[in-house]
Amino acid sequence: MKARAASQLDLGVEPRMPGHCEREGAGSNPHAARQTATRGQRTRRTRAVAGLAVSGLGRFGLLLVLCFGVASVSDATSVKKLDLAELCSRAERIFRGRILAIESGTVEAGGAELPTVTYRIEVTEAMRGTFTPADDGKAYTEITTLGVGRTKRSGDFLRFPKLPELPVLTPGREYLLLVTPPSGLGLSTTVGLGQGRFDLYAGPAGEMALNKLGNANLSATIDGPVRYQELRSEIRGLIGR
Repeated sequence: MKARAASQLDLGVEPRMPGHCEREGAGSNPHAARQTATRGQRTRRTRAVAGLAVSGLGRFGLLLVLCFGVASVSDATSVKKLDLAELCSRAERIFRGRILAIESGTVEAGGAELPTVTYRIEVTEAMRGTFTPADDGKAYTEITTLGVGRTKRSGDFLRFPKLPELPVLTPGREYLLLVTPPSGLGLSTTVGLGQGRFDLYAGPAGEMALNKLGNANLSATIDGPVRYQELRSEIRGLIGR
């Protein structure tokens, strides 16, 4: 897969950037000046290997920069809590779908081959996005995201840790998914990571929906497990469908 023109993907991940006060007064403070020079050397070394030398950078944040088009990263990242309106506003596709198949692959980024996973999905209810019916009359779509495995660069293998925040979809199961636009590498995920993936299951009150955060403070009327039809109606109201 070849990289396309860069486009930023908003995951709801907020990098925590170093405070500006660390750089102020470096000229009059020898210790501060040495710190500034050291930081600059680390930055140059990291850029020299296209971000694959993880010294001084969180590996998770680094992968977000390479694969999902996040604008910047420092030593730590945090996932922003999003309400339903924010999830909808950041989603390019919103649909209910059944996972049919999973295919492993790779994508080139910074001189390395990173593992990817492509989910092939039957769209059972479309709310936002274009889904062209196939010859069998059903609509299908795909989501390609970062996989888990070895990352190959220049003949060496670098093992990245498993990223538990990246949603995993199980073949045969059905989900409500709010999906980000593709990044410059063609990779997408659910908005806010696990916040935009709703598991669907049978409950005493009927079919229920629940995301990674347990729907906590999702909206003024949703805080915890919710009937799918109620969530569906609120989403359609937010997107004008």
